[in-house]
Amino acid sequence: MNHEFTVIVDFRERAMHKVLERVMAWSNTLEMKNLALGDVVWKNSHKKIVEIILERKHVKDLELCVANQKLWEQLNRLSDTKLKIIVVVEGNPDQVTKISKKWLQSTFEKMRGNGIRILFSKNVYETCVEVKWITHELEMDFQLDKWPLV
Repeated sequence: MNHEFTVIVDFRERAMHKVLERVMAWSNTLEMKNLALGDVVWKNSHKKIVEIILERKHVKDLELCVANQKLWEQLNRLSDTKLKIIVVVEGNPDQVTKISKKWLQSTFEKMRGNGIRILFSKNVYETCVEVKWITHELEMDFQLDKWPLV
């Protein structure tokens, strides 16, 4: 059974929105809004927000958020929503310089332990391909309870 979904991108993610318009080739189901949390959410045809929220972090931004403890603040706010959380890390984790790679790996393990799915992409284009894939999976299955978290 097919279901239709609208991908809602936070208005601050203009570059991502532009790439998604090209990657997804159906901008009538792509919206930009002011999202209180996250960078992408999905809405089904019944206008209900789906149980997934995506947060996009460039590896350098992630490194800064880990170093100043703001990452867990943000992830705790996302966790309070009771939505499934996906964090997409863009860029090369080998570019980390301000914190140890061991500390970063420990952060990833803690995130996974808290049920946060982590995806890695090289750039915004690859992130948008992941968004397209997630949307396709939702449209084909709509079985969120069976969707893998980690």
